[in-house]
Amino acid sequence: MESRALLFTKQKRSGKLSKTDKPVVFSRSARIADSSTVSSVDFDPNTDTMLVEFHTGARYVYSPVTAHQFGAIISAESVGQTLNILIKENDDVSYVQVD
Repeated sequence: MESRALLFTKQKRSGKLSKTDKPVVFSRSARIADSSTVSSVDFDPNTDTMLVEFHTGARYVYSPVTAHQFGAIISAESVGQTLNILIKENDDVSYVQVD
């Protein structure tokens, strides 16, 4: 499977994500066939980051995300609902929209 690389970093003090010139490679990828909102999910276990691409074309990077959360999302009956519960409603996870 093809790896994707994006340019972002996690700020040490705030834990927030921001864009940078240092690439992060997402080594685990899943194309989501049956979701009405999510088209793909990529995960980097080295940095605990997850890239989600929506059918609208919007892409967001979330961190920190565990391998367990990634697995639960890509195997869920409702990917969008599981993403909302495990990631979007989790105050410990920060995100940034990427180009």
